[in-house]
Amino acid sequence: MSDKPIRALLDVFENVPNSWYGEGKARLARHSVHTAMAKYADSNGTNVWASLASIAYTARVSTRTAQEVIDFLLADKRLMQRSDPHPIYGTKIYDLVLPTPEEAEIAARERREIVEKERASTRERVARLRENKARVTELSALPKDAVTEDSALQKNDVTESSALR
Repeated sequence: MSDKPIRALLDVFENVPNSWYGEGKARLARHSVHTAMAKYADSNGTNVWASLASIAYTARVSTRTAQEVIDFLLADKRLMQRSDPHPIYGTKIYDLVLPTPEEAEIAARERREIVEKERASTRERVARLRENKARVTELSALPKDAVTEDSALQKNDVTESSALR
């Protein structure tokens, strides 16, 4: 376990709205790379000097995808690249642009909406399950020889071919 402060990592996990990552299939890769970079950052989001291979491995994407995401974040001004490389390792140094309080509120609202949507879906499933269970209980309470409307229709179903026999 690292002694490195994790504030930047938590900010990326919790306070970045989905709109930062665009639309489509690339959204998950963008989030993963951004989170990986936050892992390597200082607590204030600065000084990310991990290699592209390390970032890609941590994000579980290819190095090509990691580079494309870094280019996307740079173009979108969510990441800043320093002009000089790391003095010892020669890697590029990046600074994360952490979300503003307004953006953190948008992210919190998105989380609440997702949770509420899931709860509503769960409530609907539970209501259908209870309705089906009540129907089964009601039918199982009938005596075995009781004639229900459905069974009566099945027994007395007269077709043209059976009527001629």
